[in-house]
Amino acid sequence: MKYKFTLLISLIFVLIAGFLFVSKSFLKLSSETYTPADFSMAENRLKDQTAKNTYIIRNIGSSQEVWQVSQTGEEIKLFSGNQIYSIKVSPDDHYLAIDINGQDIKLFNISSKEITSISREQLTASDSGEAVELLGWSADSNDLWGGTFFGYNADFFRMNIASNKIDKFGLFKNYINISDYALNPNTGIFAAVVFSQGPSISDQEIDVKFIVRNLFTDREILITEDKMQIIDGFIEKFEPKWLDDETLEYSSPDGSGRKVYDLPNNFILNN
Repeated sequence: MKYKFTLLISLIFVLIAGFLFVSKSFLKLSSETYTPADFSMAENRLKDQTAKNTYIIRNIGSSQEVWQVSQTGEEIKLFSGNQIYSIKVSPDDHYLAIDINGQDIKLFNISSKEITSISREQLTASDSGEAVELLGWSADSNDLWGGTFFGYNADFFRMNIASNKIDKFGLFKNYINISDYALNPNTGIFAAVVFSQGPSISDQEIDVKFIVRNLFTDREILITEDKMQIIDGFIEKFEPKWLDDETLEYSSPDGSGRKVYDLPNNFILNN
């Protein structure tokens, strides 16, 4: 009897110790996986990043705020408004471009807090009800690039910060897959998937071309072309990405992996 009682007590201690160990391990795992910062990130919709800071859009009720977060974690509120679609920050941390409702752009001077408003009509080469999209800054922070898109039609703009001059680049003659392109903001070279007819939701085969185009000269180079099957309105993506100003990487539609294309020496025109 005494032996059974001792065994029972020992078993209870083992169970308690095991419970505490598992609980401690679970709590440790939980604290490493879910931190207060992780929960607060649920309020943050989009972000952009420079070498020094991270910039986030924080949802506050029905409005949004743009915050600057330093590498040490210091947070500064820069801008508040409604229907902030996206942000692009100049690499030198001087300017914050804010897309409002896909219709207007606010250019915020981070140092002086001065705000310049640019309407869609100032940016688009046509007026077909296009939505404005910010694409990025040149590496020297001198130029802000963006596009205005309507369906499979697109045109682009470049705004020089020093002069406030806006260059507009008109509609392409072909349809563009606006979910599968890459613009190099340093050179104005545009890599895109184009087709002669707009895809429909019905399954069909269309001629697809993957091209690069110099927006300043309208010179265009065909990289590859093929007939591709449209499935529910979608085609296989090329996913272009600029490795540097002269080198483009993309996915081959035949499934053979990523490929690299080098631009000809005389293709880039500095403007």
